Amino acid sequence: MERYKSNNSKSLWNFFEKILSIPHPSHAEDRLIAYIQQFAIEHNFEYKSDKVGNLLVIKPANSGYENYPAIMLQGHCDMVCEKNKDNNFNFYNDKIDFEVVDNKMKANGTTLGADDGIGVASMLAILDNKDLKTGKIGCLFTVCEEVGLYGAKNLDKSLLNNFDTLINLDSEEHGIFYIGCAGGLGTNAYFNYNSENIQENYIYRKIAVKGLSGGHSGSDIHLNRGNAIIILNRLLWLFQKKSEYKLCYINGGNLRNAIPRECEAIIAISPKVEKSFEKIFNYYKIDIEGRFSKTDPNIEVSFLPIEPIKTSIDDNTRRGIICSLRACPNGVISWCKDIKNVVETSTNIASIKMLENNKIEIITTQRSCNKNEKQTIGERIETLFTMGGAEVIHNNEYPGWQPNIKSPILNKAINIYKNMFNETPKVTTIHAGLECGLFYSYKKDLDIISFGPTITGVHSPDETLYVDTVEKYWNLLINVITEI
Repeated sequence: MERYKSNNSKSLWNFFEKILSIPHPSHAEDRLIAYIQQFAIEHNFEYKSDKVGNLLVIKPANSGYENYPAIMLQGHCDMVCEKNKDNNFNFYNDKIDFEVVDNKMKANGTTLGADDGIGVASMLAILDNKDLKTGKIGCLFTVCEEVGLYGAKNLDKSLLNNFDTLINLDSEEHGIFYIGCAGGLGTNAYFNYNSENIQENYIYRKIAVKGLSGGHSGSDIHLNRGNAIIILNRLLWLFQKKSEYKLCYINGGNLRNAIPRECEAIIAISPKVEKSFEKIFNYYKIDIEGRFSKTDPNIEVSFLPIEPIKTSIDDNTRRGIICSLRACPNGVISWCKDIKNVVETSTNIASIKMLENNKIEIITTQRSCNKNEKQTIGERIETLFTMGGAEVIHNNEYPGWQPNIKSPILNKAINIYKNMFNETPKVTTIHAGLECGLFYSYKKDLDIISFGPTITGVHSPDETLYVDTVEKYWNLLINVITEI
């Protein structure tokens, strides 16, 4: 047996490794859902699914425990699929390649999928444990959480019937009980451009920003890490102040809930401004690599010759994009007044892509535990992109989860934690979005808490699961569900 697996948590680890062997990106969780459903059939468990693919597996109460409270455990089956650009890994076909070194489990150049594979593995291990003496346990496996909480938004609400307590297993720091989360909103800008031919005497340069730390645009937004789109766009803006040029190509970021780690652009410039642009770049490179030396120590910024490209974005659209991005707020907007060191409102420029039919898409995400502030920052971003010539739409909105400090499950969990670890856990809210906000909106009397082991670098190839906290989390989960 691998040295990181104790006898107590062996089942959890085995299920987690099985999950890592089954590809399960968002919108493609069908193989993992099929595995869980087959598991339910083999164990003679009742199971129910809804039209979007969410799956509820029900473990009946032990004999003599039929009148004990029914508990629902919940986690999501999809994972964020981020990889280093030079990595040929295929998330739709390949198994996650991981290693464990010095208490840290990481994948090799990709996201690990502990978010939320460890929660899914926990539920399977609970279902598989014949020694637990509990009332009825329902395990709700949701889909497409990482792409706007799609599964939870479209949940068949009857799956929540007969459950008054829900434990969400999608949190990422041991020793913390979460009792609230931010709501979210997407604001997308679409620029339509004309494709123009470029004069033959132009020379071409590729600008690239890579090696940033990235991370979750909710839980990591306060760390002031670099945003590759903003860093590259500011250089384009500085060039634009110096002289006109042609923007041939731009691409950066990937997922709406991740801080972009990479961005690149191709420009065509007159030979007359080549040296002045190189001078601007050299000063900028020194400034950027110094400014982000602590938060993004592996940052790389380059400005290199490239083969000619025949067409470019028209100048008016190029100016609109660059000026809008330069003006667009990014990062923490405000901090909670009632809970110390918790972000209230933030926004993230997540991606910029060139689409078909001469269209450029810019995706931004707003988060706030204050509904009015979430709408306000979304409206500000809509206004500035509209002024830049874009069409703007809002989407993927979801509610926050309002904290209840008098929650019965919270107070029981606190006492159990104190007895187990001889310390008081932290109780707080999280700036990331959790499906709990939607569950709460469906059933206002649902008593909810969220906790998990420690995972850092989520939504990036630096995702790290701390092995020792998994053992603590697992023992805590067992004690909570058996002592309720």
